Amino acid sequence: MTALALAACGGDAAPTTADARADVDAAPMASPDAPADAAPGLCEGGVVAFRATGAIEAFIVPPCAAALEISAYGAQGGAAGGYRGGRGALARATVAVAPGDRLTLVVGARGAAATDLAEGGGGTGGGGSFVVDADGAAIAIAGGGGGAWRNSDAGWIGGDGLAGPDGGDSGNNAAALVPGGDGGKAGTGGHTSPFIGGMQAGTGGGGFLGDGVGDSLGSLAEGTPNHPGRGFGNGAWGGEGGTLGRDGGFGGGGAAGATGGGGGGYSGGGGGGWTRSVGVMVHSGGGGSIATGLHATTVGGVREGDGVIEIRAVPAS
Repeated sequence: MTALALAACGGDAAPTTADARADVDAAPMASPDAPADAAPGLCEGGVVAFRATGAIEAFIVPPCAAALEISAYGAQGGAAGGYRGGRGALARATVAVAPGDRLTLVVGARGAAATDLAEGGGGTGGGGSFVVDADGAAIAIAGGGGGAWRNSDAGWIGGDGLAGPDGGDSGNNAAALVPGGDGGKAGTGGHTSPFIGGMQAGTGGGGFLGDGVGDSLGSLAEGTPNHPGRGFGNGAWGGEGGTLGRDGGFGGGGAAGATGGGGGGYSGGGGGGWTRSVGVMVHSGGGGSIATGLHATTVGGVREGDGVIEIRAVPAS
């Protein structure tokens, strides 16, 4: 990326959570079948928005742009029996570019919902959304939400994607019958529950610098292990569910089994724990977020459904 002075590009005050939820609804969406570098309407002052496709895409900066205003939203985690998955975060920044520069985009996909109240009681982790430059440096990464969980006695919503760079830990492990995993730090993946035996737990989400850590360690009588979400450098795939589990959302979301999967993001969220105590906060963690450049800001817990990436061109003054 070229180093241009951006002081003349302007910029708004940091968005509130309500502002961030509303912004994406006002932006026109690019056709999911159009290549990312087509950027329809971008040079006419429009905003182009890219949907979750389950694939890594390339965006080529058009001739009109001296800078780009980028807003990345992570995806929501999967629901479980009336408990919502954690909402995705927002990462927003303005960065200097030159025509022909190449950006890599990953748009996070929403996690899958739980299927029952036992082995399938967790929703999978939502994928993080990533915007990375040609040198491999992160511009904007928004964490996905963790999956919710429920059994016949208790349940809890998934952890929201976070404004900070570290992934969210599982909830109150001191009160959990099955403890969850810790969130990743400084770009690493989230951890899966260390509990051995019993049901297959949800797994940690992938981060920018690495995969989620650890397969689930339950009994094979409860299905084959669930696998953690993949990091950005390993394709950003959602974690692969075992025979009784479900795959995490594209963008590094953790797989789910009896508990929820962690969200993908700059650092991955921890896989969820499990309890039978009503009202005890035991959940999977959301992914962390980061933004660089001018007017960089992050906001946690704003996006429902799939993630999205919005790009607006800033012409040379």
